[in-house]
Amino acid sequence: MTAPTELSEYEELAATRATMYSFLAGVFGRPPSMALVERARGGRLGRELAPLGEGEGLELLRRFAEREGRAAGLTSALEVEYTGLFVLPSKGKAQPFESIYRDPEQRLGGPVTVAVERAYARAG
Repeated sequence: MTAPTELSEYEELAATRATMYSFLAGVFGRPPSMALVERARGGRLGRELAPLGEGEGLELLRRFAEREGRAAGLTSALEVEYTGLFVLPSKGKAQPFESIYRDPEQRLGGPVTVAVERAYARAG
């Protein structure tokens, strides 16, 4: 993608990024909803994110949605996957806490957490 040159291009880029952030929040913040699954299955999400360029991730998401079939079945499969990754406590699963990866002792609420909170505060 080339650098935007007109205000409208910046506006389009900002809107597309907002869509991506909304999608990511919907995926990582809670189990995916039926509406989110329908957006992914119907190709609408891909069209909304097209200004960011083609990416392997969107293609993988599209193929996964096709393979799973019905939206209800896909939603159920994603809920199970989400629960396994983010809800059930088990070592080796994805943890949504930076300190798990950056703190040598993998502590929550330690120095790494404080540093991240300060960085967020500085950023506004």
